[in-house]
Amino acid sequence: MGRPPREPNPARRTLPPGENLFFDVRPTVKYGIVVFGLFVLASTVIVLLQPTRSERYLLLRDMHAYLSWAGLTAAGLMLLLAIYIGLLRHRDVTTWFRGMTYTIIAFMLAQGVIGGIMYLMGGRPGEDVHLIYGYGVVLSLPFFVFVEVTARRRPAMGSYIWGFTLLAAIIVRCISTGPPGG
Repeated sequence: MGRPPREPNPARRTLPPGENLFFDVRPTVKYGIVVFGLFVLASTVIVLLQPTRSERYLLLRDMHAYLSWAGLTAAGLMLLLAIYIGLLRHRDVTTWFRGMTYTIIAFMLAQGVIGGIMYLMGGRPGEDVHLIYGYGVVLSLPFFVFVEVTARRRPAMGSYIWGFTLLAAIIVRCISTGPPGG
């Protein structure tokens, strides 16, 4: 009359002794790495092809703005997907969902780097608190991924529901404090 055995979580794998997880990258993470790598390569080439420093800054500013709106859209879509998977279907995190989350984290980090480069080039946000919210965007989602990965109870989609809700709210606040005069 004891508890039935727990079903293994397909999102987690147990490794046999001696197997190294570092070189065993799942296809979903590989796709994210490829997309992110192509974005970084194309962005770097496009920025470096600009003839003047002011044109480089304007391009970086536009990329920063577009990434913020793309991040808000992605956070909203992932929030809806997390609600569907976790609350409506009562399922756990899939490898595709986690891979998309890692890709979003990479793009939010790239946005932070672009913002940092703009700051070093002399640009300033409309309000100084934008810098704090920028750190919040970069650091919030990895925290909730850590909470999900280390959770003992399954399904743990609630972590992503909170994470993407917070990410969307912080991005909205970033957008409202970012551009000077706006």
